[in-house]
Amino acid sequence: MNRNNVWRFVLVVLVVVWSLIELYPPKGRDLVQYFRERSVNHDVAFSNILVQVHALQKAMPEKPYDNLLEAVGTNDLTRYFPFL
Repeated sequence: MNRNNVWRFVLVVLVVVWSLIELYPPKGRDLVQYFRERSVNHDVAFSNILVQVHALQKAMPEKPYDNLLEAVGTNDLTRYFPFL
């Protein structure tokens, strides 16, 4: 390896190590809160989804994804998340 490739290799290794440090340990977040924070264009249907998911969370707090999925049902979420 010539001198230029050594620095490139070191740079790549540093970036990979840094990315692994950022990934581990993964940090959990409240799914419903993240859903509420990232959404835009709130309306009555969205408010109903949040009310229903909070009621489901009280009954089964260990299943946030299932509760959110059940609360959303067949509603179209593209209005609330146009950036995705």
